[in-house]
Amino acid sequence: MRGISKWENNVVEICNSSNLFDGMYFNDLSREETRDIVNKQFMYVGKQMLARGFADPKEIRKNIEGYAVDLTISGAQQVALAVKFAVHYGLYAKTLAALGTEKHEELIQRAIRLDDLGCFMMTELSHGSNVQSCKTTATFDTLSQQFVFNTPSHADVKFWIGNASKTAHLAIVFAQLITKGKKHGVHAFVIPIRDR
Repeated sequence: MRGISKWENNVVEICNSSNLFDGMYFNDLSREETRDIVNKQFMYVGKQMLARGFADPKEIRKNIEGYAVDLTISGAQQVALAVKFAVHYGLYAKTLAALGTEKHEELIQRAIRLDDLGCFMMTELSHGSNVQSCKTTATFDTLSQQFVFNTPSHADVKFWIGNASKTAHLAIVFAQLITKGKKHGVHAFVIPIRDR
C-alpha cells in the first residue's frame, strides 16, 4: 500500500483541472512526445501548488525533502511525473539547501518557484554512485578566475542524469576540486547547462 501525501488531495484536484492529465498512459506516443507532456504536467502541478496556496515557499524551504517526498508520492500514479518531482526537489533543490551557503539562497528560491529547473550530476559511467571515485575534475584557472571542468575518458562521463538531456537549466555537478595543483576532494558546483 502506498503512502498518503500531505498534499495528495491538492495534487489530484490540480490534475483534474487540466486536460494535460487526460489519458495518463502514453503507449502511443514517442519518447519525445511523452517527455514534453510530462514536463508540462510537472510545471503545471508545481506552479499551481504555489498559485493556489496549497504550498507555501517558506514552508517548502524549511523542509524541501518532505515536500519532494510528498509530491513524489502524489505523482506516483504516473512514474515519470513522480521522478520529475524527485529529481528537481529531492535531488537538485535539496542539495542546494543542504550544501549551499547564503549566496545560494536565491537559487534555492528559484528552484522552489520553478523559475529554474535543475538536475543532479553525481553518477559516472565507470563507477556509478561511488562519489569519492569521481573522475570529473574542477580546476580553478587563476588567469580567467573560472573553474575548468574535465572528464578524463568516455568511461568517466556523467551518466543516468534525470532532467539533463532536455529539461534542466542548471546542474549540481560533483567533481574533484583542484586549486594550484593541489587536490581538495569532491565538491559540488552549480553549472548552467542551457538557456531558459
